[in-house]
Amino acid sequence: MKTAAQAATNYGTNGGSTNAQTNWATNFSANITSILTAAAASVGTWQTNVATALAASNFVAGLNKAKQNVAAITTKVTTVGKASFTAGVKAAAAPTGDYSLFAGKWMPAVAAEVQQLNLTNPRGDRATNRARQAAYDAWVDTQQGQYRVK
Repeated sequence: MKTAAQAATNYGTNGGSTNAQTNWATNFSANITSILTAAAASVGTWQTNVATALAASNFVAGLNKAKQNVAAITTKVTTVGKASFTAGVKAAAAPTGDYSLFAGKWMPAVAAEVQQLNLTNPRGDRATNRARQAAYDAWVDTQQGQYRVK
């Protein structure tokens, strides 16, 4: 298992690469209309939280307006957005970055849990391995919110 420092370095290197920024920009741009359509379709959940018809109407109107600006959004994403994406990944991977801080807490916790599983629930047949996975999943569920860095 990698150390948190190794994970952060790989995250910064891989996520901060020219290939990653190009893939991010291309894939984001290709899906803008779908993203906005899905957001508009989720208005019911959003409205439940805001609870006004006017808020729902404004939400959908804003997303529809954004759809009319897909070309401008795509241009921004594929130009300055790519550099911003890369800078954000590299900043998160830095020793005091959010990813590094998270990985520094999360990875040792996962390593300790896996070590415990190795002792108490060793690998075996399919049923044993599924029980092991279920035990790990149950542990992950109990970790929610414990590794926030902000």
